[in-house]
Amino acid sequence: MRKSLTFLTILTIISAAVLSFSFNDKKIGKHLSHLYSESDQNKFTVWIYLTDKGNNTSLKLSSPLNIVSQRSLDRRKKVKPSDKLLDITDVQVNENYIKELNGFVNKIRITSKWLNAVSAEIDRSQIRNIIDLKFVK
Repeated sequence: MRKSLTFLTILTIISAAVLSFSFNDKKIGKHLSHLYSESDQNKFTVWIYLTDKGNNTSLKLSSPLNIVSQRSLDRRKKVKPSDKLLDITDVQVNENYIKELNGFVNKIRITSKWLNAVSAEIDRSQIRNIIDLKFVK
């Protein structure tokens, strides 16, 4: 009886520890959360979505040739109003965010200005630090 009580106590403690490390955070997708809690996989390739494009986006949008080519502007003029040739998806991902993320990931694979996201290779231990960054969505 005493052995089974000790076993149940240890099992309860282990279960509580495992549950405390699961993600209830809205920043973690269902697939990553499942992989994190149900497997012993240590390395992940993830998309890290960012909250915004940083400061001065309107200033960046006011200089279209710094963002896209003249040829691109000419194509856009054929199908869009002249005051809507560029939008926020044309602005690059904030460089300061990328620099800061570099300290928290193993490797940045690619950035997507349209998704406002960074694809990165990370370890299990880095996930918590990344989701704590204020600019991570």
